[in-house]
Amino acid sequence: MIKKFKVILLVSIFVLTACTNSKGKKTTDKSITNNKQENEIQSTEVEKATKAYNEFLENKISVDGIDMNFITIPTKEPDRHYATDYALFDSNGDKIPELHICSARYYYVLTYRNDKLSIFLNLSPYPQYYALKNGAFISRLFGAGPQYDSYCYHIFDYMGNEVWTVTFSKFDKNENGVYDKNDEYMFGGVKVSKKIWEALTEQYIYVDEDGIEKIRNEIEWTVFYEETT
Repeated sequence: MIKKFKVILLVSIFVLTACTNSKGKKTTDKSITNNKQENEIQSTEVEKATKAYNEFLENKISVDGIDMNFITIPTKEPDRHYATDYALFDSNGDKIPELHICSARYYYVLTYRNDKLSIFLNLSPYPQYYALKNGAFISRLFGAGPQYDSYCYHIFDYMGNEVWTVTFSKFDKNENGVYDKNDEYMFGGVKVSKKIWEALTEQYIYVDEDGIEKIRNEIEWTVFYEETT
């Protein structure tokens, strides 16, 4: 059964309190008024963005020819849907959340800017990208025969331009099916030992209780469509 969820906007109520400067004097009424106006403007922009995101999720609008049917329905299979998740998270630091939509084939990040919905990032379809709670992203390539895992940590600016990356990878050089000290480990283009590689990468990845390598600090997702057959 398909489960569809609307984006839920959680509105935080900010209480303005009297602030004091280093000399113990209260800030001016003008400063308090300006802060209140800024908060009201910010709240209005979030509401407008959320309304646009809901309309996109409900397939009422499209962006640059992309709509929810394109992202979630396999070509020429209108009765099926890819497993699809969405998230509201501010990845560009403008205090307005972006809409992240990730299906089995596509990953789009939509932003609302200047009263317009637009594509902030198109991270489709490969490698697999993961959005992090600090606004950065990690991409991962992996394979077998011989086994390898290659990661890249990405930072994008306010406009969605990539401004910094660091790569790290491991390669089952002796082809014994496990990563051991005799394999090849790279970080930032430099060959390192297994021990050093694990120390350098622990801020990005971790191994869970089932022995599966996972991305650290990934944002939280909500199921939009369960996979249908």
